[in-house]
Amino acid sequence: MSDVSPVAELDALQVLDLESNAVSDPDAADYLGMCPTLTTLSLEGNPVSHRMYYRRLVARAIPLLEVLDDRTLDDADRAELPAGAEDAGALAGAEGAGGNAGGGAGGGTAGVGAGGGAEEGSPGASTNEDGITLYKVGRCSLTQSNPR
Repeated sequence: MSDVSPVAELDALQVLDLESNAVSDPDAADYLGMCPTLTTLSLEGNPVSHRMYYRRLVARAIPLLEVLDDRTLDDADRAELPAGAEDAGALAGAEGAGGNAGGGAGGGTAGVGAGGGAEEGSPGASTNEDGITLYKVGRCSLTQSNPR
């Protein structure tokens, strides 16, 4: 998966694992910031995760985010960005190189809380007996609990 913009429409998305995909758009975090309930995100192994100030940029774009790449966000991750850092687009240097520690499982699974999101019955969607809808998007899967 390289384009995260469609995910921005999932209003109830809480957990998104896009580990080891092809996300390179420097605006990816801004799109994901449109998910009002997103608290856990993994972009480790994507080109975008090698940007300088990566953790700070993602934390700034997604205010409710608590966990990034299997590591809890801390005060350093929420620190102010140096002037021009948003536009730098540079690959990881001193700050960015250590920003991707963590060794969680990959697989590209995203858990979605109740309500919101793409329509059931859309291409690549299937619903199990518990009312959970699974969406296939490239190498990733999104799951959504459907309100009853």
